Amino acid sequence: MKKTLFLTLAITTICIMSACNKDLDWFTNKITFGDTKDMDVFVYDSTFLSYSNPTQDEPVTVNWITCSSFVDLDYDGIGDVLFESYGGDFWASQYMSNDDYLSIHQCFTSSISCGNYGSKVALYCDETHYDSYYHSDTTILHSNDTTIVVIESVENHKPTSASDIYYGTYPSRILHPCNTGDQLSEKDFFERNPRPVFAFPYGAYGEEYHSNDTVVYNVDYYFDDPSFNFPLDEEKYIGLRLKTDDGKIKLGWLKIILVSQPDGTHRMRLLETAMQK
Repeated sequence: MKKTLFLTLAITTICIMSACNKDLDWFTNKITFGDTKDMDVFVYDSTFLSYSNPTQDEPVTVNWITCSSFVDLDYDGIGDVLFESYGGDFWASQYMSNDDYLSIHQCFTSSISCGNYGSKVALYCDETHYDSYYHSDTTILHSNDTTIVVIESVENHKPTSASDIYYGTYPSRILHPCNTGDQLSEKDFFERNPRPVFAFPYGAYGEEYHSNDTVVYNVDYYFDDPSFNFPLDEEKYIGLRLKTDDGKIKLGWLKIILVSQPDGTHRMRLLETAMQK
């Protein structure tokens, strides 16, 4: 009899705990992307892009002008979300013999972050990791009375040769692209400064040094993991979480599209913002 009573009480306790958990989940703040009920929605058609400002120098040097703009989601005078498009520097230098040349550039990149320290907004992200490998090569060329030394340092997310050195595995937070009908909960993972929404898989930076009859080029190459990039040519939602001054949590979204261009770059467009009333 006692065993039966104990078993009945245990089952009852489990059922009560399960019901409580369901009730707690029921009261968890959630929204559905695209459902504008009880949402403040603002429609945009804003394109963020960088542009080049060529100089008169030869060989060619292009200075990229960065486009950056804050969006104030709760109209408190503080920019909450920072949209940036930047290209870095394009730099080319001609070797002194044959037709060999060194062309170095940093490719077009777009990012969305909460860069303003006064902002109370964070972005819905996935937690992931990436591996880092490194190797260095040196090439020596001779042209007339000049020695040309090219030192190439390469960082990649996967090994490319037996001489690669494993640097380590590092955490990365990437924006989670959402579709109409997907749900967002205040219990999801949010981050203020995730990695760029789109970065070209290849980039480089170079420096040139002259010493008497020797020219040294130091070139740092890096190869990104393209799987981290946001989808192109698709309208997607990015989830938002805003903490109000009185401690309440509001959820919302950014609706964006990365539009691919014939030259291989892209343009980032903001279509819509929404926040719970």
